[in-house]
Amino acid sequence: MKKASVLVLILLTFLSFDAFGQEQSADKIVVYYFHGDFRCQTCMTIEQQTKEAIFQNYKAELDEGKIEVKVVNYDIKENKHFKKDYGLFTKSVVLSLVQGGQETSFNNLQDVWQLVRNKEQFGEYIKSETQKYLDMLSKEEK
Repeated sequence: MKKASVLVLILLTFLSFDAFGQEQSADKIVVYYFHGDFRCQTCMTIEQQTKEAIFQNYKAELDEGKIEVKVVNYDIKENKHFKKDYGLFTKSVVLSLVQGGQETSFNNLQDVWQLVRNKEQFGEYIKSETQKYLDMLSKEEK
């Protein structure tokens, strides 16, 4: 039992460092795209445009681990809690601010449904909302 605990501790320590031996920041923004088992074309467009907006505007932050993008099926048993956690009733983009390894704030970007048909406005919306969280993250780092 003691050996297993030591191995877990070593593994967790190892995982907290990137490939260059630098400690990864526990402070980050997680950009979630939540979907269910059924995925319509509009839902897939929301996912694609969200990824494009993040990857085009925040490459450095992605590389540094300050932003992470996760696509999550909330119909899978182990992910059902997200519906309650974030008050989800349909496919959604949620920004989560993580500080010290704990979520401190989140924002369900509900306007994605109204903006999905205008790629430029959609991208600006994702970018501006993400920037607000990056600014909050930067303030905490100072």
